[in-house]
Amino acid sequence: MTCAFGTRIVVDQGWNPTEADILVIPGGGWGDSEGPGVHRLRENAAVLRDLRRAHRSGTVLAGVCTGVLVLSAAGLLKGRPSTTHHLAKDALTQEGGDVLSSRVVDDKDIVTAGGVTSGLDLALWMVTREWGAPVAAKVEAVLEYEQRGTVWRRD
Repeated sequence: MTCAFGTRIVVDQGWNPTEADILVIPGGGWGDSEGPGVHRLRENAAVLRDLRRAHRSGTVLAGVCTGVLVLSAAGLLKGRPSTTHHLAKDALTQEGGDVLSSRVVDDKDIVTAGGVTSGLDLALWMVTREWGAPVAAKVEAVLEYEQRGTVWRRD
């Protein structure tokens, strides 16, 4: 895969999306519908199929920034609380997402984050959710970053 600024990611072997505990879908490239990025993923039937398979298998899907729109293209956000980058919120709403203003939205099996820096908050929230606040506090200390903003969560 070639990323928006030319970074290439090469995978030595195949993978099975149903074997992941958490699958993070990054954003990028929303402003350039002809370039690499989320627009290509939204058009890739195999990617969308694999996201649906992963979701059905119990994998937690975590969308960051405009990566959330890939989850939407897979049909996974219709009527569900979610968030994305502020420049893409209208598109998410038009596709049926229930767009909230929180930096992170935790709807149990799908967790979404706003802009790119909200991805840090999503990651720290997932650490909090999976391993507890004391572990997340240690990670914050190493990163020299503190979670900020609101996490909306379905209880």
